[in-house]
Amino acid sequence: MLERAVPLENEIVSLSDAWGRRLAEDVHATEPFPPFRRSGMDGYAVRTEDLLLATPDEPAILSVVEAIPCGAVPARRIAKGQAARIMTGGMVPDGADAVVMLEMTRPATEGGDGSLVAIAHPIPAGRNVADVGCEMSAGQKLLTAGQVVLAGESALLAACGFARVPVVCKPKVAILSTGSELLEVDEPLQPGRIRNSNSIMLEALVKQAGAEPVVLGRVPDDVHAAQALVERGLAEADLMLTTGGVSVGDYDIMVDLLARWDGRTLFNKVAMRPGSPTTAAESGEGRLLLALSGNPGACFVGFHLFALPVIRTMLGSSEPLPERFEARLAESFPKVNAYTRFIRSRTEISRGTLYVRPTGDDKSSLMTTIVGADCLIVIPRRRKASRRVNWSKLFGSSRNTYRHRQEGGRTMRIIQIVGYKNAGKTTLVCEIVRTLSELGLRVGTLKRDAHDFEPDIPGTDTWKHRQAGAAATAITSAARTAWFEERPSELAQLAEGMAARSVEALIVEGFKNAAYPKIVMLRGPEDADLLALPNVVAILTRFPHENAAVKAIAAPEACNVLGASTTRESSEAIEAFAASDAPEPLDFSAAQTSSHSTEFLEKASSQGIPIFTAPDSDYGTVLAFARRFFA
Repeated sequence: MLERAVPLENEIVSLSDAWGRRLAEDVHATEPFPPFRRSGMDGYAVRTEDLLLATPDEPAILSVVEAIPCGAVPARRIAKGQAARIMTGGMVPDGADAVVMLEMTRPATEGGDGSLVAIAHPIPAGRNVADVGCEMSAGQKLLTAGQVVLAGESALLAACGFARVPVVCKPKVAILSTGSELLEVDEPLQPGRIRNSNSIMLEALVKQAGAEPVVLGRVPDDVHAAQALVERGLAEADLMLTTGGVSVGDYDIMVDLLARWDGRTLFNKVAMRPGSPTTAAESGEGRLLLALSGNPGACFVGFHLFALPVIRTMLGSSEPLPERFEARLAESFPKVNAYTRFIRSRTEISRGTLYVRPTGDDKSSLMTTIVGADCLIVIPRRRKASRRVNWSKLFGSSRNTYRHRQEGGRTMRIIQIVGYKNAGKTTLVCEIVRTLSELGLRVGTLKRDAHDFEPDIPGTDTWKHRQAGAAATAITSAARTAWFEERPSELAQLAEGMAARSVEALIVEGFKNAAYPKIVMLRGPEDADLLALPNVVAILTRFPHENAAVKAIAAPEACNVLGASTTRESSEAIEAFAASDAPEPLDFSAAQTSSHSTEFLEKASSQGIPIFTAPDSDYGTVLAFARRFFA
């Protein structure tokens, strides 16, 4: 199939519309970045030679000659005995070769008018100064053709002035479900019939893969009706997906259809479980058709193994096949099969070791085992699963993936609180900590500082140890222990440390681009870009909406869920949501435009994301949501 899948043509889109798309060509920096010497701290720009003899008893006293805010060009060169007050991101003046952080200084004049500053310690040249081009040089290759544009890529493109971006056109993928037993989603159940869940699932998977779904609906077990819709799908789309009708039953119409049409069958059935009836064909015009099993679990597996690599190839990916890794099996899987088996599973981390655990019974007909799966365990045919197994990463996952395994098999759940400055993140974190602690949970918190921080008190013994060059320092007493490390840490590493300390619920403030479940806090429509972050599970907002579809969140009652007119209905909706599994991460690919904020909130609600509104003093049902999330 991959040999017959052809990369599509390119198109130019706006930077905001490029989110989630694959680049059509390499991207190179148009100029160095930063384009000027930039301060990494709020503090004072200085000449380090003026600080060589500075001590706490006899600090260097420097004359402050100007203040340099962000966006301003320094008016003066720093001469001997001088300094300039400078803000984070400000342009470092000529003559200065370092920036002393504000916390390491004090005013040296009566009344503290700022005309003189005292600095008690020398610092090396270059400290807290980003030189021109230190992050990227002009002409440097930044991004590769086929790379997906996400938050980091968007930032690079914006910094380099790429308002328009060349991307690969989205493949159109037609979806058709077969079976006389199928009902529409909004139809009441009838004896012997079920709702058409496969089409909805495939539509979501196609969107997640970066393609455009063309949903043809359902067709009864009628070969002629099915053939007409298949021909329509092949005419309109780049890839045709069908579900059902590929086994050996009397009413499996896709078998009959493929036997009589003028296309070519590429393969008929695969030695695998689940999904062995999977069939692929090519039309006379060279369009690909993939007939997947009608069983939801098998359909899900078949999409990831066969359809997703084809879509990625059409999008220009150089590595379309699923990545494979090795991990430890968290629980035994004694079943031995005649075929290679792909087991829906989730990953867990315990003390630096990666484990994989089946999400439940591996029957192909089950839908519940799809929820929470972020990988497929691969067990070769005629072999029992060993302690170490191969697994393939799935494209996307739900909130249950983000747990860290502790001793005794318990797991630590994680949620992020994300928002811009003054959104109320710390207040909400404290409210959640109090709420969960009252439930008897051992709660941990992580805070990411966007700039830098000084956790130690200057002049103390541990501070002196660190100033002398200690890479790691610890201090302990009868009541508490503190660690200091002179290096940044990834959220996953920090979370692993929390799990090792028997934390059961971890609240993270910051790390907004991490893939853990997150509550997004919106101050107003200008913050709508946060809705594009991965794995949003709830939204807390304080701004009202004129649109009737979202008027419920502006109701006087605190924390109403969208669509709920009373507190009771709101609470019931929260409980119903929290008792289930979260939906797949949303694709708010145009959320950078604040004028569309209402549209994105409506989209969030339609996909099951609860939306709360609250005055500063009342977080009401968002705390009920947190209680259920960590239950």
